[in-house]
Formats: sequence, structure tokens, C-alpha cells
Amino acid sequence: MVKSFQNYFGLNEDAASELVTLNQQEAEAMKKVNDAQIELKKIQDQIKATTLKKAEEDKTAAAQAPTV
Repeated sequence: MVKSFQNYFGLNEDAASELVTLNQQEAEAMKKVNDAQIELKKIQDQIKATTLKKAEEDKTAAAQAPTV
């Protein structure tokens, strides 16, 4: 991969090697961000489901409550 970067960008071996390392670090960071977004979506879905469940319970309780 270093050779590819050297040829494509016209870099010396050290610069190409550093660029490869930085690209690998970027890919790892992007994976962490993606994983965190997936986890966040799961939590948001759980919040939504819990909120809807609570609203339904409140609605049912109100319907069963005695009226004055």
C-alpha cells in the first residue's frame, strides 16, 4: 500500500508510510463512530418504545378512572 501511495501521490517512502498509517487510523475512528451511531439508534428506539408504552398505560388508566 505504501508503494501505491508513493506512486499515486509522488511521495517519498516515509511520507507515504505516514499517510498509510493516518488512513488506517482514520478508518478505525470512522468504525468507532459508526458503531456509536448504531448504539445510539438502539437507545433512541428503546426510549421511543418506552415513551409510547407509558402513554398507552396512561391512556388506559385514564379510561378506567372513575369520573365525577
